[in-house]
Amino acid sequence: MTELVRNEWGFKGAFLTDYADHRIYMNADQMLRVGGDIRMDGATDNGKFLYETSSNTYKKNLRRAAKDVTYMWLNALAVNAAYNAEENNVPIITAVPKLNFPWWIPVMIGVNVLVAAACSVYLIFTFKKPKPKQ
Repeated sequence: MTELVRNEWGFKGAFLTDYADHRIYMNADQMLRVGGDIRMDGATDNGKFLYETSSNTYKKNLRRAAKDVTYMWLNALAVNAAYNAEENNVPIITAVPKLNFPWWIPVMIGVNVLVAAACSVYLIFTFKKPKPKQ
């Protein structure tokens, strides 16, 4: 899966295993290490791993699998949006998305930061001990 499909063909999506209810034939540790991403777990396995999960190799492959699944999900959203727009004769909007919150929220955050800074300066000068004169 890694050498041919990902490296030579440039596949960036996620691999899903077939249903497996026998760990002796297929386990999640081996699936991750050979380039798989999602494992259909058997009902008796309950998602438990019987193999080591603390090595750097395992963690590296788990991060790669998470990236592949996220890429697949986001790419599917984009392709489906384009397809639905084309099917329904709706123009595809490629502009920056509109903010879904009121404009005054960032302004209030800025005001709060300035008030906190002013209070800090006031407290520093109020409780600052004067240096003794020589």
